[in-house]
Amino acid sequence: MTITYRKYQFQPDFSFLYMQSTRVSSSRDFIHFHNCLEIAVCEQGIMEWNIEGVEFLLHPGEFCILPPFVTHASCHPLQEAPVLCHYLFFEPEKLLSEYYPSGLPESFSWYRSQNISRSFAQTEYPQIFSLLCEIIRETQQKQEFFREKIPALVEYLMIHMCRQISTEEVRSEIASRKARAMVFPAISYIDKNDSLDLSPELLAKICDMTPRRFNRCFFEALGKTPMQYIRQVKVQKACDLLLQTEDSILNIAYTAGFSSVAAFNRSFLQIIGQTPSAFRNEKRIYRKKQTAYAPYQST
Repeated sequence: MTITYRKYQFQPDFSFLYMQSTRVSSSRDFIHFHNCLEIAVCEQGIMEWNIEGVEFLLHPGEFCILPPFVTHASCHPLQEAPVLCHYLFFEPEKLLSEYYPSGLPESFSWYRSQNISRSFAQTEYPQIFSLLCEIIRETQQKQEFFREKIPALVEYLMIHMCRQISTEEVRSEIASRKARAMVFPAISYIDKNDSLDLSPELLAKICDMTPRRFNRCFFEALGKTPMQYIRQVKVQKACDLLLQTEDSILNIAYTAGFSSVAAFNRSFLQIIGQTPSAFRNEKRIYRKKQTAYAPYQST
């Protein structure tokens, strides 16, 4: 199954998007990833999910959290009952930038961990589920000052998730969370300097670790080597450029930080499953048809 990058357009002053799904499908026809945080809340019907190759069902009253760059696919299989799922997409750093002008607290980095990609039940996490429902209501009703209220609710959500992870998953997550905290300076540096030729040695120095220890901690934290993560970030940037500009493949390869077109094509094909040219042409066709690239109903 092809892995593709999906681009969500945020307004410059409001890095938040709400969508919903009310359609059933006989199968999941593609797996995708994106560079923002996604939270899916199931209200009606049963959903089938695949997150990084792990299959599970999402039932009414349950939600799941998908960190950036995690591959996933979902659908409402054929069923008699009505189906409805709410999707929240946002970039925490940008949405909460007024609250944290110097960057998010390190404890908020939980949302980058693949280990958080699973289902949560309303009965076990009533406060978090209630917050998600309130965010959904605000986006649907769009009352006065809803844009000011949503970031406040999201900050409260981030804090509650920090508390839940720290208290309920500390035994299974302690090593991974410690590793994430240790390599967080490198992750932040990569995200801000993705066009540069970064080396594991430089990133290890930023984290004040030996290269060997850094590589081990990085893999433990993200399930990827530093170079795999860097390539993924570069490819994501290239996806943006392919969709938003008319630059040549050569210019995009160098702008995204690849040393050659051959290296760019090789990494792009490995991560996305198709060549940069095919990706760009396919998305142009999608934009013309609209419905083929919009599996969810935007509200």
